[in-house]
Amino acid sequence: MKHTCSKPIRNVCLLGAMTSLWIVSSAPAQTARVAPAPVPSAKPASDLDEDLLQLSPFLVRADDNEGYFSNSSTAGTRTRTELVDLPISMQVLTEEFLKDIAAIDLIDAVAYTSGVSLGAGQSTNEGDNTSFTLRGQTGFLPMRNGFRRLRLVGSANIDRVEVLKGPSSMLYGQLNPGGSVNYITKRPKPTQNFVNYQLQAGSYDFYRAVLDINTPLIENKLALRLVTSYEDSDSIVDRFANQTTLINPSLTWWIRPGTSLTVEYEESKRLTNGFSPRLPFNARIDFEDRPAAVTRSFNAAAPGDYNDTEMGVTTAELIHRFTSYLTLRANVTAGTWYENIRANGQNVTLAGTAFDTLPRRGLTHRKRGTDDLWRQGELVNNFTFAGIDVQNIVGYQYETLKFYQDYTGVQVPASPLTQWNVFDPATWVVTELNESQTIGSSSDGYSSTNTTRSGYVTNQLSMLDGRLRTLAGVRRDYFYVNDYTPSTGVRTRGEAKPATIPQVGAVYKFTPKFSVYANYSESFLPVFSSGRRPDGTQFSPSPQSGKGYDVGLRSSFLQDKVAASVSVFQVDNTDIVRFLPAVTITRPDGLLETFSPIEQSGTDRSEGIELDLRLKPWKGAQIIATYAYTDAWVLSDTSSNTRVILADGSVFYTRTGHRLANAPEHTASLWGRHDFGKVGKFTNLFVMGGARFASEREQTEAYVVVAGVASRPWNMDGYLLFDAGFGGRFKLMGRDISATLNVKNVTDEMWLANRFRYGEPRTFLFSLSGKF
Repeated sequence: MKHTCSKPIRNVCLLGAMTSLWIVSSAPAQTARVAPAPVPSAKPASDLDEDLLQLSPFLVRADDNEGYFSNSSTAGTRTRTELVDLPISMQVLTEEFLKDIAAIDLIDAVAYTSGVSLGAGQSTNEGDNTSFTLRGQTGFLPMRNGFRRLRLVGSANIDRVEVLKGPSSMLYGQLNPGGSVNYITKRPKPTQNFVNYQLQAGSYDFYRAVLDINTPLIENKLALRLVTSYEDSDSIVDRFANQTTLINPSLTWWIRPGTSLTVEYEESKRLTNGFSPRLPFNARIDFEDRPAAVTRSFNAAAPGDYNDTEMGVTTAELIHRFTSYLTLRANVTAGTWYENIRANGQNVTLAGTAFDTLPRRGLTHRKRGTDDLWRQGELVNNFTFAGIDVQNIVGYQYETLKFYQDYTGVQVPASPLTQWNVFDPATWVVTELNESQTIGSSSDGYSSTNTTRSGYVTNQLSMLDGRLRTLAGVRRDYFYVNDYTPSTGVRTRGEAKPATIPQVGAVYKFTPKFSVYANYSESFLPVFSSGRRPDGTQFSPSPQSGKGYDVGLRSSFLQDKVAASVSVFQVDNTDIVRFLPAVTITRPDGLLETFSPIEQSGTDRSEGIELDLRLKPWKGAQIIATYAYTDAWVLSDTSSNTRVILADGSVFYTRTGHRLANAPEHTASLWGRHDFGKVGKFTNLFVMGGARFASEREQTEAYVVVAGVASRPWNMDGYLLFDAGFGGRFKLMGRDISATLNVKNVTDEMWLANRFRYGEPRTFLFSLSGKF
């Protein structure tokens, strides 16, 4: 479908809504109502909240966060654990930090995190805002409250982000070995009654409104929270704009002390007018150094193209404390994702003897989605035996993941059209095809239902007065797959080899401020659809497996003004599924058949060091600094499409020994904020700023072989980006208001986020927020 809403009318409506919200929030409180006198012995609402929430071992507390700093997490063990007690490398990003860096989505949120770099998002034109690499490893999917999330994550309902480094399948199941990013959503508070709002406007007609409402329906018993947002933005890219909406209500019933039931629903929608482009590409040429006419505004798509995404999550979670030694958590989560795409001219591989033309324009139309269901139960047992504190978790998870594709089509035009020349914009004729104008291939549908049954056990011990802590666990998973193709009526059922995933680690505190840790963990990622070898035989691939080692230290000194952590790591990803070029075989009936085979081959390895610093050098100052050295390369890959014979007769494997794509060897970041306090009419003035650096990156691992000669493909240049901001808090008509101006990419650096797209240009973002 083509979205025809009027941009001027839409923006007027949005500004009207913003103005109305501003007037309501700025209106003085009613004077006719007399507030009751405070009771001296009464606890503040936030303390009453903590009295209820701290009974659960699964939740972090508000006092765990102080500005940019958090001292606990649930991601490392599935229960609340002090970071200093974890034998794991991880970072926690607080809501205050996410607001200061003006994070709009998950990519923004992790921009200042060590070991994380931009991935190949939008390589398949899905507008992915969750795509990045962890420790050089790709294929990442984030988690929402511990369950996977696909492709669309805004920041409006994020309470905190927990970045867990290294393999973590023992706790979370099917993951790649680089690590995981788990974001925690905002949940109801039992006694606080508030309405938070944020209004934003920025470059390229960016407008965004966020509303966060919490209201106790029955104080200390029942509370409702609603987070909703609306975003409307154009882009520096021609013929490309987004509208994104979010609604996330949640309800918690505190049945009795230690027992609560939370029900949550989230619906996210993104309507894209136009289509996110892919840059022209050929591995044999250095795109950045060519004097072509392609700029950041380039777009090969047609005005009527679209990419619409809808996502939904429904959750019911029961937490029940039987005794002070035994607590149950039961969770049922259903997730959906649906995508509807129509795009012209998406084949942008440069061709011709001078690599200056694009292939003839075609049309792609695709509808697909997923229906996911997780059922999980966990028992947490705490006790002390012979002076040793013990925590055991026994869990079971049953998940069903269904992928379906209703229609996909890729066609070339039935009549010749002018080919685009990247050096001559006069040839860029934006044709908008329909199916009657095309010939080619199409597919009516496909579905794959994947079922996993998992059981896991973890054990934590604290001994020697808390100086020595250990973590150990094991998980056992069983996989089943059911594929179905409606057009042929073929149904394939299979069972993958079960996986056993261990993890073990320990941390020792030499002093309360200095500790060392070591950890070994594994990961697995099933391949839930069967495939065919190059000879045409069918097979079910084994799960991809990973393993990782971490050794590190944590320390705080100068009266806790400096907190540092250092980690040395190695991560291997093995039995990787390689997708091979199409082959044609002769079937037993004598007919020819063309298909795309797969093979499992080789290991990708990454190793390096990560450094994270948290500093409070003087009153009112907060600084975060990170650095990561990551040596990521293909340890081995002998799949058939990588084996070539060079001119001298030697065998050469085009990927083995080469650096992994989108994995910079060096990354670093620095972000700081200084609060001046009261200045004139302002109750507080503050300034902020930061820098992000990444060294050059490979755009593909595979060397190019032409006429028996192997040559290294071009690399993407490194980048250094600067961000800045300032703002203040003040009172207007009795209301506390905060105003902030953020500038991203201050120097307007032209840089490649990955080989498919440019990174964002210089942008300005003004934010107005308050509470009533």
